[in-house]
Amino acid sequence: MGEYAESADQPARAPLPPWWWNQTLRVRRLIALGVLCSLVIVLAVVFMSILGGEQGARAFVASLPDERVALWDDLAACESESDWSLDTGNGYFGGLQITPESWGEAGGDGLPHQASRHEQIMRAERIQESKGWGAWPRCSATLGLGQ
Repeated sequence: MGEYAESADQPARAPLPPWWWNQTLRVRRLIALGVLCSLVIVLAVVFMSILGGEQGARAFVASLPDERVALWDDLAACESESDWSLDTGNGYFGGLQITPESWGEAGGDGLPHQASRHEQIMRAERIQESKGWGAWPRCSATLGLGQ
């Protein structure tokens, strides 16, 4: 019989290392929850990388709260009158008037106005995370963002 064999004074246990059984039930549950959450995150990243492109952008935007998507729509209304394909020649592109440099830093290919609304929002989330609302100084102030 192996190390985990059932005995009269000890019930059968799953084949896990001994240190696992030395932890309290609460700690074991927290460890299991951490492992489960990590697995979910890894699967989400893999799923997003497999989908990529427009499908990935659509899935990303669908995962955002409705209020957050509405905020990007409001910002686009201010920046470009909601014209997601806007190219005015001023160095800013798309519905959210993003520079090519910021677009590339956020993982975008081509120019922002060539991408869908969903991809522009997905890249804008990354830009906002790294640069803050200052990436859209006039309209973020108009909308009261970042105060």
